[in-house]
Amino acid sequence: MLVRGGSSGGSKKVLHKALADKLILGESLTGLLRAMTYGSSYCTIVDFWEGGSTLYGWSLNGRCIDRFPVFIGSPDCLEVLKGKPLQLRFDVEFQGSVKGYLEKVNDRYQRSWIKDLEKRMYTSQNGFCSVFRELQKGVKARRVYGEVSSIYVDKKLVYVSWLGAIGYRNLVNTLPLNYFLSKARLTEFKGDEAFKDYLSRATFSYKSLYVLMMIMEGGKLSEAKVYNIGKKGFYLATVVLLPGWKIYPWLGNKLVIYAIAPLDLGSLRAEISNRLLVEVKRAGINIKNVLVFREYFERYGVLGSEDLSYVEERLREYGITLSGRLGTWKEKSVCEIVNEFKPYLRSNGSTTKA
Repeated sequence: MLVRGGSSGGSKKVLHKALADKLILGESLTGLLRAMTYGSSYCTIVDFWEGGSTLYGWSLNGRCIDRFPVFIGSPDCLEVLKGKPLQLRFDVEFQGSVKGYLEKVNDRYQRSWIKDLEKRMYTSQNGFCSVFRELQKGVKARRVYGEVSSIYVDKKLVYVSWLGAIGYRNLVNTLPLNYFLSKARLTEFKGDEAFKDYLSRATFSYKSLYVLMMIMEGGKLSEAKVYNIGKKGFYLATVVLLPGWKIYPWLGNKLVIYAIAPLDLGSLRAEISNRLLVEVKRAGINIKNVLVFREYFERYGVLGSEDLSYVEERLREYGITLSGRLGTWKEKSVCEIVNEFKPYLRSNGSTTKA
């Protein structure tokens, strides 16, 4: 049921008589796989915009480049998504002190992705973004793009800024859990004072990641090169050099470089990209003939170590399923997510237009 009208009251015009049987918040990898298992014709997916997932990548010349270097530990979870695994070897160089490096990627968080990059030996031919986009095309669910303004649990309505309300029978959230809870009206949990009190005190710590991606002319780097930076005065934690010709054959003789800096929101400045570029050069990495330059801010780069399983359990009582890395606030790798759906993918094929 789609209803036109603001959440503050007033008359509401019904735009569509049918309920969304499965309303999925977030066009993430988990959201798409959920839609496939449910049968995507029964699903409506809501997200901010079409390319909202980090895995969507950057569009370039009708193709795509990963926004963040995506490496996995097993080729199997790529193959089940119809991707083409590509094994890489990593040459790792450490600069500065171990202490300085660990201060940037410390153990206050559930899992440090940048610290573990070189442990994952496979990537996908043409980038994981190409796998994600093919999966996205194969899921024929209805899409609604816009900001979620409020969620009424008792009424089973989700309000989207420009559209109005979408009614649902079942709600699955893969958007960041703190964002979801900020939109859910606490008054909806009537009589559940213990849960309301818990939500009012819950903290959601995280570390953001600022990522520069550059494509430049260069010699044929044969394998991946990783620089871990523990020097004082550096925002940078890791720089990854990838053989573009090997991962993205259509690029030709190019290098793909990712410069990754863990930052808090308060550290963001207009000149941050220039500073990181200077730091890359100070690390001894020759930057010249840059053809493509992109900046990406991953707000929820590394999640804090809070155990929020109680929230997941209680929301289930209200008919709300939390799913995915951000939806459950639990760090999960691509393979861990795919493995949850592997029985379905093996029996039906990942590109099935359900």
